[in-house]
Amino acid sequence: EKRLEALARAEAKRKEAEEKQKAELQKKQVEKAVGSAKPGATISLGFFNFGQKSEESAQPATTAPKKVSSAPRGVPTLSKWRQNRDGSITGLISGAKAYGEGETITTSAITSNAEDGAVVQTKSGSRYYLEPKAVAGGLFGIGAPPMTKAAGNINDAAAKRKEAAAAAAAARKQEAEEKRK
Repeated sequence: EKRLEALARAEAKRKEAEEKQKAELQKKQVEKAVGSAKPGATISLGFFNFGQKSEESAQPATTAPKKVSSAPRGVPTLSKWRQNRDGSITGLISGAKAYGEGETITTSAITSNAEDGAVVQTKSGSRYYLEPKAVAGGLFGIGAPPMTKAAGNINDAAAKRKEAAAAAAAARKQEAEEKRK
């Protein structure tokens, strides 16, 4: 019996040491992520499994999101979005102070289903409006309403905004690389 108790204590001590080592590694990863983040950027702690028990799965939630016709004030919009297997969403962001217009981001896992025109919330508490995906009518666009001159102007303006956002992102990237040198 004493031998079994000693083995049990040794096993418990080994597991405790493993957990402590894992926590230290996680702490180092967090410090690295925080140190390399842009000022004002949102850092997803879900990547480090904070707030989750090891038994919890990374499957997306199945509750219904709140559908609205446009983004509420102060809620960033994600366009051309897609939901990832881990429940996060990747898309082009607009209306967020921490990111450039049209910058591609990936959120942490969301707490509801991802649907066009919905406001979703991530496990970390951030909210995003999911812009409805454009629907091209018919096969290969056949049967779609003809593009009007106004629609062409909107597309030109959108292309110019996207180009300006890409140029700004490239400038920020170059600036960050110069700071590292």
